[in-house]
Amino acid sequence: MADLFDGKRNISLDTSYNMDYEAMNAANLGIANIFFLALIIGKRNNTKIAVNDHRGKEFRPSYFTPLQKDLIYGLVLNLTGSIPVDDKEITNIYDELIAYANGGIQWMRNNVFFDCLNDNGAINIEPQEIIVRLNQMIYDELNPQQSPF
Repeated sequence: MADLFDGKRNISLDTSYNMDYEAMNAANLGIANIFFLALIIGKRNNTKIAVNDHRGKEFRPSYFTPLQKDLIYGLVLNLTGSIPVDDKEITNIYDELIAYANGGIQWMRNNVFFDCLNDNGAINIEPQEIIVRLNQMIYDELNPQQSPF
């Protein structure tokens, strides 16, 4: 049985979002954590963008925390109805997860960093401001009834 989080496996992301991952990684978030955040945002907003290529940022799924692994397993079960048993199924699942992560990055571009994009449409902002805006986004998501003034 293949392991979804095998330490020998590399996850290669879409190059379309390299600059976004680099900008957020400059805030010491880590590629796996950025991917997880983008995945959750993409899934929550039902936003998927198909993978163009797999030549982008790479990380090992073994970098996920135990809680992240559990949540991803739950998401995989929700998407497929079963646990993957071979490498081909795992590759297809990661393509689906990367599509949701792409959607999450695009959602963040449109809703969190809309005024801080470079000419290519990628996030271009100081690392400390990234943390502030992500915290504000999480707060706003948790408290939607709050008045804007």
